[in-house]
Amino acid sequence: PTACMNALASLLVVGLNGLLITFSNAAVSVFGIYYKLQTFVFMPVSGLTQGAMPIMSFNYGAKKVERLKDALKYSLWIAFGIMLIGTLLFMLAPKWLLMIFQADAAMLKIGIRALRIIAIGFIPAVLGYILPTLFQSMGKGLPSLAVFLLRNGLTLPLAYMLSTCLGLNGIWISFPLAEVAAAGCATEIFLYMNKHYIRPLKKLEKDIATI
Repeated sequence: PTACMNALASLLVVGLNGLLITFSNAAVSVFGIYYKLQTFVFMPVSGLTQGAMPIMSFNYGAKKVERLKDALKYSLWIAFGIMLIGTLLFMLAPKWLLMIFQADAAMLKIGIRALRIIAIGFIPAVLGYILPTLFQSMGKGLPSLAVFLLRNGLTLPLAYMLSTCLGLNGIWISFPLAEVAAAGCATEIFLYMNKHYIRPLKKLEKDIATI
């Protein structure tokens, strides 16, 4: 799933640049700035998932349900805190962020609105990152892959469709919409996994404790 996500991210950048150039060079520059800025928000969460995955995997294999749930809970809260900080920065200080890259007037006009719209998707992205990590730790690679594909694969088609009716803003709106869709999908899969794979471990844990 991680390899597919990285490959899709590259294709997404190429496709979005192709759409943005039809509006203006400034729009392409704004997207380039956003892509650099979002690294400081998403990279810590990505690092968190790499650290959480072996902990979740160990506790799932050891039938330690409460410890597995604790690892999931703490991962969600930490990721939420990181994403909340990122959201506040993008919402409250978009001009300052853009000026780090010496944005001109045309880029500021596009970029301030773009960063604020895209930032709406940061909080839902918590579920799109952490829950697939749980799925992978349980050995369920396909559900994890499905969420990652939805997060990255849905953005470009949405951007194309929305740009035809909403213009440049439609491209920015596609980012939070894709994150919300992926979060919803991840939540549905988690509810299924919890019912059929995690809850039954409770009984096994009790049985092991009595031996």
